[in-house]
Amino acid sequence: MKRKLIVLSVTIIVLLTVWIAYTQLLAPTKILVVNAADAQQADFILNNDSRHIRINCIETEDLKDADGYDAIVLYGRNLYLNEEQTAMLTKAGDKGTVVFTKNARPSNPQLFLNISDQQREILKQYFDYGNRQNIRNGLRFLRHLATPNRLYDQDYEQPAELPVNM
Repeated sequence: MKRKLIVLSVTIIVLLTVWIAYTQLLAPTKILVVNAADAQQADFILNNDSRHIRINCIETEDLKDADGYDAIVLYGRNLYLNEEQTAMLTKAGDKGTVVFTKNARPSNPQLFLNISDQQREILKQYFDYGNRQNIRNGLRFLRHLATPNRLYDQDYEQPAELPVNM
């Protein structure tokens, strides 16, 4: 009986260690995109070439839970967050989730949590100049910011500026 208890205890410890190692080092970075237009959602999904990044796109009214995400990108165009959603995003930011608001209007609160002004500006450039390479590199940069200790961090290039008169 004592031997079975020892084997069971060791098994639980090993499984717990494996689970912690996976979640801290190997798990894909989960990015939530809120309130993006259909074309922008398609850009995120189609230009993500990394199996280490998982993207979920939802509308603002579907934003009920921010738990489990490493980064959240909010599109400010017609973004109206209620008090519950704002509190939930603030709580997620306090727990370490990177929250970035793109295209915020002055009437909307801009949620920039856990990133510096320089990092915010770089993310803004990636997503403002939304060509294939910029979206791909922006996702990689966001992964680097949100989960810097995860293995298989991919290189990313600086944002490529698009000509204004295209």
